[in-house]
Amino acid sequence: MRLTEFVSANPMMAAGSWRQELVAGEPVQLPLRSEEWVGRCLSVFGALSGAVRRAKSGQRIELGSGVSWTDEAGADHFRIADVIVATPPKVGRRYDNTLIALVVEDATALDAAEEGRFAIYKRQKGIREVLLFSAGKPLAVHWRQIGGEWSENRLEGQGAVMRLASVKASVSLLSVYTDLEPEIDP
Repeated sequence: MRLTEFVSANPMMAAGSWRQELVAGEPVQLPLRSEEWVGRCLSVFGALSGAVRRAKSGQRIELGSGVSWTDEAGADHFRIADVIVATPPKVGRRYDNTLIALVVEDATALDAAEEGRFAIYKRQKGIREVLLFSAGKPLAVHWRQIGGEWSENRLEGQGAVMRLASVKASVSLLSVYTDLEPEIDP
């Protein structure tokens, strides 16, 4: 199946659901997500939206949007990211994806599917940062591409702050984990 066919008129799409991806030309149904995961995605979206607004960069932020590409064998792919930040184009009308955020069970111990998705996003042209947020605790891993190499920064606790080069702003884990009880130092 080609990407245009998948996006425009996919007869295999579950009624009212965009929880499918296209993997090497084949539609794949994604599992339903927990209420905790959905809430964390909304918190990540809110925190990143605030950072983008403060930066006044004209960047666009999308929740549950997809990234598409054609692989070396000519097969189309469409994978859903939890949050994408895109930069205005220098030429043309298409925004360039620069940051992807994913909500996972544990940002420091990805399962095979999460590891595969993470690897795909790191290979995408233009992606400079990938953020992994744990669903149930204030723990995140900030991956940043510098000079073609990826560096990792682990952040833990509500007081931790990540500085996002692609957004030119910072996001505190407190703004992402507002639903959790505040941490009190002994």
